[in-house]
Amino acid sequence: MKALPQPPAPKSQQKFSKENIKIFLKTDRAILMICISIAFVFWLMTKLSYSYKDTVIVQLNYSTPEGKIFTNPPPNQLEVDIEGRGWDLLGFAFYNKERIVDIPVAANEIRVISVTSLNAKVLKSLPKARILNIHPETIKLQMEESATKMIPVVLEEQIRLAPLYQYVDSIKIEPNEIEIKGPASVIRDIHEWKTNVCIPAEEINKDINVEVSLEIHPNGSISLSTDKIRCLAAVEEVTEKRVKVPVEVLNVPDSLLLIILPKMVEVSSQVGLSDYDGLSAEDFKVIVDFSRIDLFKERSIRVLLKEKPNYAKQVKCIPQKVDYIIRSRNLK
Repeated sequence: MKALPQPPAPKSQQKFSKENIKIFLKTDRAILMICISIAFVFWLMTKLSYSYKDTVIVQLNYSTPEGKIFTNPPPNQLEVDIEGRGWDLLGFAFYNKERIVDIPVAANEIRVISVTSLNAKVLKSLPKARILNIHPETIKLQMEESATKMIPVVLEEQIRLAPLYQYVDSIKIEPNEIEIKGPASVIRDIHEWKTNVCIPAEEINKDINVEVSLEIHPNGSISLSTDKIRCLAAVEEVTEKRVKVPVEVLNVPDSLLLIILPKMVEVSSQVGLSDYDGLSAEDFKVIVDFSRIDLFKERSIRVLLKEKPNYAKQVKCIPQKVDYIIRSRNLK
């Protein structure tokens, strides 16, 4: 059986064979590249042996007793300006371990931690470096009892409805109460919690169902049971409806008879489509008051609207005045 012929070596293997490498190393280009590489290594070692300045972040971990809370939250990290050899600073950059300093806190403790007391703890997480500055320079710690409280949510809104649209009912928010937790001395003065202002980009002509975020309290020790609420409102189109309503006459002396013309007026109002069919003349009360007539100056008397349903808007009577005739009841 004949042996199968071996395929030729790939071009890449031929290119990087030992013979080719030896030939390449004898060229001027290879010698130049080797010299540049050696020079770069010596330059880098020289540069990294110098001192440099840098800023690193050190996290703070506070061990607090159960049921206690900070009156005002202390900083959760330090900005530390350090100085050290390039080699050491390069090591900090590549050795990306989180630097944490533990600070135990006792119940009802009030104290101020200075830079000097922090230096030793910070140095443990930054060996071979010299600390130049620590920001902030002091940390104030004040513990007190933690408290919780249920308070109402107040919606701050600037919603613009499109022309000829209105709310079917008042705007609702869910939840309308939230639980807040924080320092007892701060919680007791908080009686409501506002939302951020809800300003839709366009005028509204459909039902509203949007999420609104709550305001953030300047005291970071306060937490909320939720940071968002939902704003809900039904919106409907408005239309005009007119009904004929009889005019009632009031305060006429028994000896006189007041005749008005016309005896019925048309009442025009703007109502939502959901209330259109239910609106009738019985929902309105229209009167004329004899005691308001100036018999020597007025030939007509103003019509007054005394009753109307709350959902009827822009209500007006047509006509707004009626003519009248006064007669004595004793005349035969």
